[in-house]
Amino acid sequence: MSAEFACLGYSPVGLSRPDLAIAATRAGGFGVIDAEYGARPGALAAALAALACPKRGAKGPFGLHLGGLDPETWELIAAYAPRGLTRVSLPAAALDAHFAAGGAAPAGVALWAEVVGRRAPACLDRVAGLVLKGHEAGGLVGEEGSFILAQHWLGATDLPLVLRGGLSPAAARGLAGLGIRGGVYEAGLLFLAESPLPAPLRAALRRADGTETVALGDPAGGRFLRLFVQPVWSAARALRQDAARAPVAALRAALGERGPVWETPATALLPLGQEIGAAASWAAIHGTVAGLF
Repeated sequence: MSAEFACLGYSPVGLSRPDLAIAATRAGGFGVIDAEYGARPGALAAALAALACPKRGAKGPFGLHLGGLDPETWELIAAYAPRGLTRVSLPAAALDAHFAAGGAAPAGVALWAEVVGRRAPACLDRVAGLVLKGHEAGGLVGEEGSFILAQHWLGATDLPLVLRGGLSPAAARGLAGLGIRGGVYEAGLLFLAESPLPAPLRAALRRADGTETVALGDPAGGRFLRLFVQPVWSAARALRQDAARAPVAALRAALGERGPVWETPATALLPLGQEIGAAASWAAIHGTVAGLF
């Protein structure tokens, strides 16, 4: 693997601890707290505090992925920038709105825009890099896979590019040779030794093959919300039923209001990508985040 290719480990904010992000930094990668779809009161602050802990926290810089920038989150970013927080990524539309309203980049923190298609965001010349989120990933996605997006954006910008969706160790080696600067591991980390995944969900997800992740939305609009859905997952099933009469923006807002729920299958509301299908086998082969990276 090229030394210039960074493995990013995303740790969902709804989990009890950001152990996966911490483990990513200790494995030579870059740990990120994924809080795009909201967090329970204090959860984001607690996760950042754990990452910044000198003894048990991150061994290197870390990042944050958000759905938007509100005053409270802005204060958290400012507080943790001197303590290791070096990168914040947001959906391109959220960054466009932030800059259009007169917003600036937080001092000492690089802003990255996450794109789900080929359209260049208005903020393109004001960000440090792009996260290319493919159709395979969880949450809000477009209609093209991550590798199709990579081919387009490699020829469209000189900004550093990070791939999110469809990553594997073999794919990472190939992407590094093409000039992609990094790749995101997230759902595929959930069975590794450092994962704090609750036991009821661990048992329910262990046999997943990725086909349980459903892209809800209107194909004509080219935007989808990918969610893990099974018959006994009542909360996820209810949101899927809402998809028949609600636009993707409304589904995303509903998920943002509740936040991802990592408890029991009946209450779970998880924007997982197809990578979940590899999680059990990666755990058996690699064991730890360091082994995978």
